[in-house]
Amino acid sequence: EMRFVTGVQTCALPILAFGLLTQDGSEVVGTQIHELTSETDHLSFDLDAKPVLSVLRGFSAPVILDFVQPDAERLILLARDTDPFNRWEAGRALAKDRLMRAVTDDADFDTPWLDAMTTLATDTDADPAFRALALALPSEDDLAQSLHNADVVPDPDRIYAVRRAAQLAMAEHLRDDLSDLRESNATPGSYDPKAEDAGKRALSATLLRLQTMLDGGKAARAAYDVARSEERRVGKECRSRW
Repeated sequence: EMRFVTGVQTCALPILAFGLLTQDGSEVVGTQIHELTSETDHLSFDLDAKPVLSVLRGFSAPVILDFVQPDAERLILLARDTDPFNRWEAGRALAKDRLMRAVTDDADFDTPWLDAMTTLATDTDADPAFRALALALPSEDDLAQSLHNADVVPDPDRIYAVRRAAQLAMAEHLRDDLSDLRESNATPGSYDPKAEDAGKRALSATLLRLQTMLDGGKAARAAYDVARSEERRVGKECRSRW
């Protein structure tokens, strides 16, 4: 059973889109639309076990939810949710929480979070551009503001070091997949600005940054040499046409 309390008694609020997932990440209730028209509302579903709520799918309403979702449920959303917005939002919240705890408490980056990020990175059904965006960690400015809001004096050097440590942990966790992922998102041939190729280039560049942290720049050097070779080929083509 889900209970919504709006705090507003007389106006119809924006429509909410939501879905329900099982604890293993399977979608048990697809996206449904519900309009809140009263201060309190209830929805009931006949399910075998408590589901994971994926609410505000597609950012369906410009509202702020007073809703603390358990860490374990956010990990399921990050790894398996079919809604890109909620998947990204879960990942952002999880990453920020871990980065802030690493800054303030010297906490380690836990395996469940790294497993969920790996599942995201290797999800071939997800759009490459989305994967590139979702693999990006919160910025240093974002972390500094969040620390300030939590009454912690931001230390720029510490924030930088923690972000680098998180990126290295992700790279180590993805070590066996990085080369194959980059190869599967290669865009050989002439440059094409279409969205599909742009997304693949964005994901490939994100993965290359992680791979560079492991191999000292060998993969980056090889990618640079390929790009320079292509640049020379195109240059010769242009000159021959003139």
